[in-house]
Amino acid sequence: MKTLHKLDLPVQITILIGSLLSMLIEPRFVFFGFYFGIGGWQALMALAFAFDDEEFRDNARIKYERLLLIVVGIAVLLAFIPETLIMYGFIMIFIGFIMAFWNMRIAYSEYKLANSEHQVWDID
Repeated sequence: MKTLHKLDLPVQITILIGSLLSMLIEPRFVFFGFYFGIGGWQALMALAFAFDDEEFRDNARIKYERLLLIVVGIAVLLAFIPETLIMYGFIMIFIGFIMAFWNMRIAYSEYKLANSEHQVWDID
């Protein structure tokens, strides 16, 4: 898991830079890269880190994962009411943006910890 913690932040930054560069080809790509690229990567990492030992996870990540579970749970419930699901999607554009920055801050703190010689990572 230490390797995943070391890769998380650089991959997120690479996706962001790729999204900005893709804007030169087609301006709409930047939205898809930011929203689905970063969101997809962060959801994948949240799923991977959910099975990590709690001592290796930042406390903020645990709170983030709980919020992510609530957000997904609400989306699943609203899937049965299409009119509200559309409104939920628009609201999630803004909430997702905030969650992406929060996750990137968590990834940065875990990246620093993974690159340090902290004893938590000596168990690998």
